[in-house]
Amino acid sequence: MGRTLKTFLLFIAAFIEGFILLFLEISTPVAVAPVFGQNLHVWSSMLGITLLSLMLGYFAAAYIMRHLNNWQKLFPYLFLWLSVYQTVIYFIVSKNQYFLNLNYYTGLFLYISLVIVPPVVLCGLTNTMLITLADEIFQNAGRAAAWILGISTFGGILSSLMVAFVFLPQYGLFNTLIFMAMISLIPSIFMLKPKYRIIPWILMCFYTLFFVNYREIKPDKTTKTNVIFKKYTPLGEILVADFPFYTESEWIPARGLFLNRIGQSLLNLNSQKPVWPYVNFTVNFLDSIFPNKDSVRILISGLGAGTLPYELQQKKFQISVIENEPILYEVMQKFFYASKIPVIFQDFRYFLNKNNQKFDVIILDHFCGENPPNHLYSLEFFNSIMNSLDENGWCILNFFGYYEGKFGEASRCIFHTINKISTNFRVYLSGSTQDQGNLLFFIRHQKNMTPWPPINLKIITPDRFNKQNAFVIRDFYTGFQNASIYPSVTWRLAWQNSLK
Repeated sequence: MGRTLKTFLLFIAAFIEGFILLFLEISTPVAVAPVFGQNLHVWSSMLGITLLSLMLGYFAAAYIMRHLNNWQKLFPYLFLWLSVYQTVIYFIVSKNQYFLNLNYYTGLFLYISLVIVPPVVLCGLTNTMLITLADEIFQNAGRAAAWILGISTFGGILSSLMVAFVFLPQYGLFNTLIFMAMISLIPSIFMLKPKYRIIPWILMCFYTLFFVNYREIKPDKTTKTNVIFKKYTPLGEILVADFPFYTESEWIPARGLFLNRIGQSLLNLNSQKPVWPYVNFTVNFLDSIFPNKDSVRILISGLGAGTLPYELQQKKFQISVIENEPILYEVMQKFFYASKIPVIFQDFRYFLNKNNQKFDVIILDHFCGENPPNHLYSLEFFNSIMNSLDENGWCILNFFGYYEGKFGEASRCIFHTINKISTNFRVYLSGSTQDQGNLLFFIRHQKNMTPWPPINLKIITPDRFNKQNAFVIRDFYTGFQNASIYPSVTWRLAWQNSLK
């Protein structure tokens, strides 16, 4: 093999190694989200395990090149193994429900490790060996490292853009895995000895057949759940499904919007009304206290499937919705309501920071999957809310129904955070029990001293929100996500059982 051809093949291999490595880093949170959500624990675990795997790959390469005289013959097989393991990832992800039976942290670390450790170790091995092979050509270690690392980084840059904006949104995770497995075979096809090149070609044919015939959404005859839409976004997996849902009294046909397999909105297909009591209660409550609805300005954080905004719009309120993910508006119009609801696509905190308007009502319903975003529950955030309310204004916050024991730590944190800036608020439970209802925080502007209107819900008195493991939530302290883990996991398990 000539020097020019050998150099070209090394550069192609470096590009593919960087391309695959960034794909693994971007897609792992997407694979993890339907099981464990997307939060600081997931991202820090993923990054830590990725760096550990790269370190193991670098040290393994050093050991192999020192003790194996013909290690160059091993090199083409690394890409072959990298390709095969990406099909193994496919099977691990398809069986992700088994990890829910483990402790949260045990399941999280084990799942991420199985997905990312073997392929990233292989990437670390190939990168180190590529630099060594390039050094034999350039006779200059620094120059060899610069070329290999530069081309590998370029592959990573291209991968990050294509995976996030093309592959995952258009083809889904499983199809993208197969496509990446096909790309990984290219160095093996050219670098293996001729008599062994049949192996990557056989795998390439198998992957091609699978890629052409695979469908992301397939009917499942073992369940009554009918998935009618699925798409991957930066937030994770967005899914719409029809399924039977049991209320506190009967089974009903329901259509749900799910983010990372967690219910965000639920519609009764018979009545075309929201299933969850807090939506109907919120609408009826605001309807009762505001006689002149067409002059009432309501700001809503979180669109979901549009159940709450739509019901309020039907009552003639002036509504504005702040939503981070544009695809949800398309989902709402196609599968839930064809209504034109005014939506601003921004982060809600960013909107508040730029806002100079006053609102009569601000409704906070901004779960991201099951993960409450820390920056939308902090003391600084609630100060911004108070500054954006009219003097007679209301803020209504929807949250987990738990307030006792370890499951209620997050709710107690919110209570004591709000209590720092206002005592003019009350908390109600929308269901009969903590695990069947949501907590609704009704917060009034401090200058609103009118008598409290009657609220036909169970009031939770302040003494129930003790300070056990509770703290005031601040912008740059992430303990709130730790406090939210137990109710989050419980909610996730409940929804997984509903979709079976």
